Amino acid sequence: MPLTLALPLALASDGQLQRVEQADAVAQLIGVMATTSQSFWPHAPWFGLLEQFESARPDVQEHPRLADAINTALRELGTDGLSVATVRNAPALFGERHFDLIMTDATNTPVFRQVKA
Repeated sequence: MPLTLALPLALASDGQLQRVEQADAVAQLIGVMATTSQSFWPHAPWFGLLEQFESARPDVQEHPRLADAINTALRELGTDGLSVATVRNAPALFGERHFDLIMTDATNTPVFRQVKA
């Protein structure tokens, strides 16, 4: 069986692996998915959520379809322990899109993070 890396690991600025909280690692992963086109990975189109984040209307507060798409991608990746309950628009600078995520862990404790899309 090949060795693999799993959450919650991230790269530090010096290129070394560092341990991070699971919620931070998952939020970083969602940020990558939010900037990846679904056509980028033909064998895993559920990973690329760029088009869905781009089509999220800024005048609508909550985006349940985004939460569903993120949860599908996390399941397909085999990531467990956190699921996205809510995705909401968040204040951002002109030309940027930020989204507040409310995730829940295995004990249904809410975890708040923000991603830039």
